[in-house]
Amino acid sequence: MKLNDDFLNLNIDTEKKLNSNQEKILKANLKIFDEAIKKIEKEGCVVRDAKGNVLVHPALDVQIKVSKLILDLIK
Repeated sequence: MKLNDDFLNLNIDTEKKLNSNQEKILKANLKIFDEAIKKIEKEGCVVRDAKGNVLVHPALDVQIKVSKLILDLIK
């Protein structure tokens, strides 16, 4: 899945218009979201720590947090 500037062109039913600063924030967050997806696709959903324990990939947490920020921005 790739999110980019085309996302901004979608007809989203929002309660408010984004100002230029909010659009910059949205674009930055979409870039972070994209990078997290690429990292997960490359490395998998789980990683191992220094002791060899299996952990959920930290990029998944980033993806969730950024998703919430994006939704808050466009609501």
